[in-house]
Amino acid sequence: ADDTGASAVWTARRLKNREIAVVANQFIIGDIPGASSIESGFLFSANIRVVAARTGLWANGEPLNFAKTFGQPRGLLAPYATRRQWRIFSMALGEELSKTLLIDPDTVDEWGYD
Repeated sequence: ADDTGASAVWTARRLKNREIAVVANQFIIGDIPGASSIESGFLFSANIRVVAARTGLWANGEPLNFAKTFGQPRGLLAPYATRRQWRIFSMALGEELSKTLLIDPDTVDEWGYD
């Protein structure tokens, strides 16, 4: 819910053909475009920037990173999510090809972005 409890704040990104996404108990959508549209591949609630600015989580005019604005640092739980992401990608791509990804099963980034 938003800070008033009247609505929701959400975003979605369309996957291209042959793309996969793994959502392992943490937000994975980063920067969102200025406008919600099917053409951009992103849809999000109309109130997303209003709520982020009103709550002091985001400064108007700056890029809005959904995960960092509305998520919580995972701290010690980050490896729990990123290891699960890494495992799915390693299964989908094969162990050797997955080594070319910039995904580390032993993440140290509290947001799970490293």
